[in-house]
Amino acid sequence: KPSNKFIMYRSFKSKELRESNPDISQTEISCMTASLWKNESDEVKKKFHNEYLKLKQEYDLKENMMRS
Repeated sequence: KPSNKFIMYRSFKSKELRESNPDISQTEISCMTASLWKNESDEVKKKFHNEYLKLKQEYDLKENMMRS
C-alpha cells in the first residue's frame, strides 16, 4: 500500500535534514517536517498528492489483478 502524501514528503525532506544535521533525531525530523509541510505551498502539496494518487492507482491495479 502506498504511503500517504505527508509520509512521502517526510521521506524526501528527511534526507535533506539529515545531510545538514547528521546528529538530528527521528523525533526532531518529524517535528521539523510537520512544520515545513504546514507551511508548504499548495503547489508542493499537490505534487505529493498527485504522486500518491499515481502510486495508489498502480497498487489498486495490482490488487485487482491478484483477486481476479
